[in-house]
Amino acid sequence: MRLTDDEWRLMLATHLDDTFYGTRAAIGPMLDGGGGAIINLASICAVAGCAGTPHYSAAKAGIVGFTRSVAKELVVHGIRVNAIAPGFVETPMLEALSSDQRATREASIPMGRLGLADEVASAAVFLAGDEASYVVGEMLNVNGGYLTT
Repeated sequence: MRLTDDEWRLMLATHLDDTFYGTRAAIGPMLDGGGGAIINLASICAVAGCAGTPHYSAAKAGIVGFTRSVAKELVVHGIRVNAIAPGFVETPMLEALSSDQRATREASIPMGRLGLADEVASAAVFLAGDEASYVVGEMLNVNGGYLTT
């Protein structure tokens, strides 16, 4: 009810539109180069929904649907498209949390800690590499078990 039209549109443009434009820009060079891998950035909010940020959750869920759709179209051209859905990760975005809010987040994660940016990067390296050559249209959850509870 308190979410403004401008906040809604900005969040969708920031996440969903940028994913679309980035993907579209990558396709031509990848076709010319014989294929490749596109890795989109979703979030646990795409699946779990995050209270207080319906616009963020909707944008990230849209990225998952977009990823799966485009993956089906591009795989025949040798381009694999997947997404990573990080959980709560040590980033500047979480610096705004109070110590109580941070403790609550950490307690909700079965591993008992926030993720690290390097752990998300490792997932991207995997999806971009030959080891993931048969992985198409998937969302890789990197969340310390948060979505298993």
